[in-house]
Amino acid sequence: MTTSGIYSLTVTYGCNEYDTSIEVTVFNPDPVDIGPPTLTMCPGDSYSISLDDQLGTFEWRDGSTGGDFTITETGLYSITMDDGCDISFLILHVFNMI
Repeated sequence: MTTSGIYSLTVTYGCNEYDTSIEVTVFNPDPVDIGPPTLTMCPGDSYSISLDDQLGTFEWRDGSTGGDFTITETGLYSITMDDGCDISFLILHVFNMI
């Protein structure tokens, strides 16, 4: 199921018919946006990411947790987010301008 709504089922067995229904709510949160997949920064610049802690639990590549993270160096940054239903893995590659 990918759509919220009321779903019903009718079962017919011989002359008997049984009906039931259930209301289903599908949780589809907005995708998490940590910025562009590639970022170019000048020396001394920083790039801050602030994610809503209510979206789930976060773990950055360096082992830190929480939605706030500041990038000050070149490198490959990744975050794993667990929202209780799915686990997402996002990557950001940072380059310095020369």
